[in-house]
Parts: sequence; structure tokens; C-alpha cells
Amino acid sequence: MYSVSFALFNVDLGKSVPQTITVPDDYATIGQALAAASSGDTIFVKNGTYAESGLQVNKTLHLIGQNKSAVIVDGNGFPSAIFIITSGSGVTLEGFTVKNSWSSSIYVGSPGLANVKNNIIQGSNGKGVQLAQASNCILSENVITNCSIGISIESSSFTTIRGNNISQVKSYALDVLESNNVGMYHNNVFGGSTSFVGSQIACDNGYPSGGNFWFGYSGADSNGDGIGDTPYVPDPGNPASQDRYPLMSAFPLIHDLELENLWTETPVFGRGTMVSIELEIGNTGHFTEILNATIFANSTAILSVTGTSLESDDSYVGMLPWNTTEFSGGEYILWAQVEPVSGELYNLNNNYTYGLVRILDIQITQLFSCNQTGYPLSIFNRGSMAYFKVKITATDTFSSVVFTLNLYDQTLFPIGLSSFNGPLSMGNTTFILGVPLPIWAHIGTAKACANVFTNWPHQGGTPLCFENMTQFVIAREAGGGTLSQGAEVYSPTSNVLSGSSFSLGAEPLFESELSLSISTNKTSYFAKQGIRVDGQLMSNYSSMNARLVAIEVMDPAGETIITRTVQTQSDGNFSLCFGLPAITTLGNYTAKASFSQLGKVATADAIFELVTIVGDLNRDWVVDIFDIVIVAREFSHPPPPIVDPRADTNNDGIVDIFDIVIVAIHFGEAS
Repeated sequence: MYSVSFALFNVDLGKSVPQTITVPDDYATIGQALAAASSGDTIFVKNGTYAESGLQVNKTLHLIGQNKSAVIVDGNGFPSAIFIITSGSGVTLEGFTVKNSWSSSIYVGSPGLANVKNNIIQGSNGKGVQLAQASNCILSENVITNCSIGISIESSSFTTIRGNNISQVKSYALDVLESNNVGMYHNNVFGGSTSFVGSQIACDNGYPSGGNFWFGYSGADSNGDGIGDTPYVPDPGNPASQDRYPLMSAFPLIHDLELENLWTETPVFGRGTMVSIELEIGNTGHFTEILNATIFANSTAILSVTGTSLESDDSYVGMLPWNTTEFSGGEYILWAQVEPVSGELYNLNNNYTYGLVRILDIQITQLFSCNQTGYPLSIFNRGSMAYFKVKITATDTFSSVVFTLNLYDQTLFPIGLSSFNGPLSMGNTTFILGVPLPIWAHIGTAKACANVFTNWPHQGGTPLCFENMTQFVIAREAGGGTLSQGAEVYSPTSNVLSGSSFSLGAEPLFESELSLSISTNKTSYFAKQGIRVDGQLMSNYSSMNARLVAIEVMDPAGETIITRTVQTQSDGNFSLCFGLPAITTLGNYTAKASFSQLGKVATADAIFELVTIVGDLNRDWVVDIFDIVIVAREFSHPPPPIVDPRADTNNDGIVDIFDIVIVAIHFGEAS
């Protein structure tokens, strides 16, 4: 372990007592305060933005910022270091945001003896912190980001680098050149390369204190002590300077949200359709965070998730519906961004781009029942032919679409269907379809539903527009056409569907019978474990592709604690992962899936159990000293009756040494 001690100075009684100078109360700028200060003084800088650079610190001074996030020293790209520490000894620089330097943000020269701590250093075209011919310096607890080089140590000695966070550097995170006796530990290095040229460069603080967190380290931790089993060599050119005890996670604790996935089943869909977009965000930090994320089409925000609590090591998976009505046809870049949380240092993983999606502007602008020539007609006999006039408006030419027309009687039972598969011209296309009504159809008000798809739904096709619906009446007698055995197609307008094929009895849009199943991947879980439900939605008529299934999770008291939606795949299967809220109720939980369509509802349940860890007597999801205290307190009492039944861990009716042993065996375990 490397440590630095500052020299003590003799007090000259002829000199004034050290003073505290406040900026901007006493002097308007930091530069003026530095010029007026005497060795031993403290310069306290209040919150504000100070456009200064080339600040010479050549006396023994303590520069303290009121709040490191709010005291901003902006170099505005001036070709000089912002703070230049030379000639002084025992200088402290603490609590500043130092930004926009064209050179080094903080430069420390001979003799050194500087303590640079708890600063935010960002946006340097050169080096975040540069030591040159300096000795006995400490760089600690600084956040260094968006610099060409994070920390540079040149011809310096006896330097300690600890507790710093370095991210988004363009080249070197750590650059040591011709230096010796350099100790670095408990730093978090989130990218960039390293170069170590010198002697006695130690990259760890021994065991069990450990070394540094390296973003590129991929070793294992077989004993769970938080330290990698194998050393890490930051600079392959200097294998002697290795981190013998690399940390498995950032030190000490970090805030970090990662946008892990953005997905939609198809990149092509129609204007006005409801498109399901899956968003997955992980909390890879150590704290429970409040999630705020936005999905964009180009620069327009289309969907958002706000105020969602996400525990450490948990993931949010949401299926969000995008209504494309307000978007014109064309191509869009679909991407998402999760808002950085307070204290988040590494935010390069806060964005995710799905890629190019295309909105096709196609609408069913007219649908009504009619006679063979297109004249409106609303009543048809059972056993006769019902005709429907359809107009499709498109802003582009489509090489192939699938059009479906489905008929339902007043009980919503499917009674007929017709379809075509072929090209569609730009502009308005009008045609008439005839569908025979079965003689057994229920009389009364019936429905005709029409839609246009990219392909047959059971082959992965998705809707290109909103479904259009019209009503007509089925009667026993009068008002109908003549009985026909097939579909009749008329195209009285100029746009003819040339090359299209028409058929009856193919691919109904809605199903008469539905079945739904659901299960969990395990029967019991600890509190903080991820839970996965799998299921399948099926129909006796057609594919259940790209349908939204509602998932509801209820606690043992029957209260709903989670509601989600999940989209089915082409085979009707679906999966959803989630974590339970921060609760302590043990018992059986119910995951309920439901799907409804045209008045028909399918539901399914899966039951799983929330259990605690053996030895976790107070149910705080960790076996610790408080659990041992529960047993020890009861152990010291006389024999039964037992005052606190939790202490009888093996349920043998007596609290004895065996109960203490059970807790001790599981000590340290956590869910």
C-alpha cells in the first residue's frame, strides 16, 4: 500500500494567521483570489460557473469548492491547463467541475505534494490530470470523463491513485511514463487502454483490499469474495505491473443503467397500425433506481417509461404499443435512450438503436355492403351472396399484399371469408367481393371485417392498416341476391388488381375458439430472483402471431402487484421476465395470462412460491448478525415456552446450539 504524508511547516509568528477567502464574495474570480492569497490560506469557491483558465497555484493553498457538481470552472477551450499547480507544496484542490480544456485540465509540476480529490474532470482535449516531475501526490475520488487521456504520470514518483472513476477516454485511461513507486487501487476503469513504463508500479492494495475494476476483465470469482481468481494485466507490454486482485464490480458502489434491447417483430408496417415495441433495460449498478426512458422515431419521441423502480441486478422488460397514425409514410430510425441517473458515471450504454423501420401509408378508406354493381344494400338472405365494396388508398406501389374479408353473424361466429394475394397500385383501388352466406347463419345484425397484411399472418405477416368494419343484416327472406357457389369479383374503377389471386375460406382474421397456457420456469423463488413465465396462445382457425397477451401477478392476498403485456411469436409462444417489488410476504403468488378478442376470452394461471433463505429469520433477504442475535437472545432464556418462535430454526421445540449452527452455516447468504 502506498501512502503520502505532507511535510510540516514551521510557524513564523511574524506572519499573519491563515485566512479564508471566499469567491465571489471577496474576489469576483478564482484568479484574483489566487493572486491575493498567502501561503496557508484557504480559497472557498461558491457554486457558479467561472470562465477561467491558466490558474497558477504556486503557494501552499487549499482550494475548496462548495459543491463539485455546481462549482464549474470552464476553460472554454483555452490552450492552457485550467489549474497549474507548481512551486507550492501541500496544495489541496477539492470539489470542482473542471471542463473544456484544450490542454490538461489539472497540471501538477515540481515539486508536487498535491492532493487532488473529489473533482469532476470532463471534456479535455488533452489530459484530465497530468503529473510531470512531481512527487508525493495523491489523486483520489475524482470522476474523469470524456478526455483524450484520463491520468498521465510523467517522470514522477511516490504517487497514489485511488478511488477514481475513469470513462469515455479517447486513448489512454492511465498513462505512466518513466515513473516509479506508483500505487493504484480501488479505481474504476470503464474503457480506454493503459501504458505503464517505469518501475515499482503496483496495481493493487493486496488481499483482501483488492485492486481495481477493469471494464475488460472477464475472469471468474469462484469463492464469491468480489475479487477475480486470476490476475489482470492492464498493459501487455509490462506484464510485471499486473493487478493481482482485480475487482469483479466497481468500487465501492456504482449507479448504472444499461439499455439492453429494443425490438419489434417486423421493420415494415402500415400507417395507423398499432406496433408493439419491446424495450429491455437492466440495472447493472448497486442501487435501486427510478427508470425514465424514451423511444424515438428519428428525433420524435414516440413512447416513454417514467417513474418505474428497478432494483439492482434486475431488468425491466416492457411491450409498448406505438400508434403510427400521426406518422406519414417513409423511413425512420428507431432508437431508445434511458436517462442517466444521479451518480451514473458510464453512460455509453444508455442508448440503443434498433435500426431502420418503414411505415407504409395504406388505408381501407371505404367498406360497405352492396349489390353486384356496387349500389348500397344492407339486407341479405341466408343462402344468398352478400357483396361488399372496398376502396384501398395507397401512397406507394406494393409488389404483394394480402387482403382479407371476414364475416361474422350476430353471435360473432365466423360464417364466411374471402381474400386476395397480389400487387397493389399507388392511388385508389376499388373492387367488389362476393361471399356466400351459409344457410345455417344466425339471422340479425352481422359484421364484415377487412384488413391488409404484409403476408399471411401464420407466415409472419403483420397488419398494414387499421381494420375496417361494416355491419349488414342477415334475413330469412327478401332483400338478398341469388345463391352462388364461389366468390365474385368486380372492378368497376380504373385501378384493377391485375395479377392478384382471390379465394374463399383462407386465413380468417379472428378465431372462434381460443386456448391459452402459461407456466413458470421454477416453482419457487427467492425475493430478488428473476422470474420467467412462458406460454402459448392457440386457435382452431389460424395463427396467433403478434398478439398482445396481458400478464398479471397477484400476491398471496390476491392483490395485483405487477401488470405487463407480452407479444406472441409466430407460433403463438411468448415469454416474459420480471422481478418482484421490494416485498417481504412469503407464500404462493399467481401469474395470470389473459387474451380477449371479439367477445371471446382465454385465461390461464401459473402458481409459484416466494420462499426465504434458510437462516433468514427476520426476512430481510440476507442471513446476517441480526439473525444470529434472534437465536442468541432466545438461547439465553430458560427452557420453554419459547418467546420468539423464529429462533427455533429446526422446529424441534427447543432453541439450542443446533439452531445457532443452522444460521451460522448460511451466514452471508442473500437472495
